[in-house]
Amino acid sequence: MKDTIGSNKNIALYLQVKDVLIKRIQEKVWKPNTLIPTEQELMQEFDVSRTTLRQAISMLVQDGLLEKKQGRGTIVKPQPLIGGSLGKLKGLAEEVAEKGLTPNSKLIRTDFKKDLYHETSMLELDAGEEVLVIERIRFADEVPIAIERSCWPLHIGKILS
Repeated sequence: MKDTIGSNKNIALYLQVKDVLIKRIQEKVWKPNTLIPTEQELMQEFDVSRTTLRQAISMLVQDGLLEKKQGRGTIVKPQPLIGGSLGKLKGLAEEVAEKGLTPNSKLIRTDFKKDLYHETSMLELDAGEEVLVIERIRFADEVPIAIERSCWPLHIGKILS
């Protein structure tokens, strides 16, 4: 995998290297919890000095993408699947897909219940009115990341079921 470094004279070399390293992490060329190539290998690949390479790696360590392990090397840190996206209303599947992962879900249960006092109150229903409860496990690349529970008034629940 050869990425061009040095072709853009307006951007510092260490920033160009940093961008390539980020791309490899995002595209899962380097998977979470795995070692990246050694400094020597990366210096040869990018044809840059040790100082330039270390500066790029240091920035990624500060950004939380990489972690230096004494005596082991530098590893790709697992990234949180859900990040702060306040101000944007997105579904979980959309957010997971934006991170390059495959969203999926598994239905755990669907039940009509009458004894859900908190849910009945939140939905502004009469006491004892039936509520549809839907529970499912949400996945990102087959890794469970959330349990989702939604409750619906009876008239909507009949449509959904």
